[in-house]
Amino acid sequence: MKTLESVLKTISIEKEICASCKVEAGVEHPLKGMRVELRTLPESKSEEKYCQICIINQSKKSNPEKKKDMLLLIKKLGIPMFLISALIIMFSMSLYAQPGLPSDPAQAPIDGGLGLLAAAGGAYAYKKLKDEKSKKDLP
Repeated sequence: MKTLESVLKTISIEKEICASCKVEAGVEHPLKGMRVELRTLPESKSEEKYCQICIINQSKKSNPEKKKDMLLLIKKLGIPMFLISALIIMFSMSLYAQPGLPSDPAQAPIDGGLGLLAAAGGAYAYKKLKDEKSKKDLP
């Protein structure tokens, strides 16, 4: 059995509207074209209801306490991080130094391996030509 309050709510003439943009619940949103559903803000103590778009916009707004915490963290870690990065850059520069070659490098000889590859390529080409010629000879 329904309570009196729920019955009055269903037949109530007063419509629920978004506390921010004043859009009625259950109608099409004028900006996005979707059906409006009203909800309370997450982590909010007030009973005001907002549409989906306003909830997203409210969540995008930054919390001033979070900004203060980030600034304190940056101030706290700023100087040590600067010193560490300066040391890394200084030591990495010394790693790029290359000593000169002690003498001319020995030349790599090209011997039998290249000759074998050339002979194999020639044999393969001869086989392909022979196969094509035999295909042409067939009626």
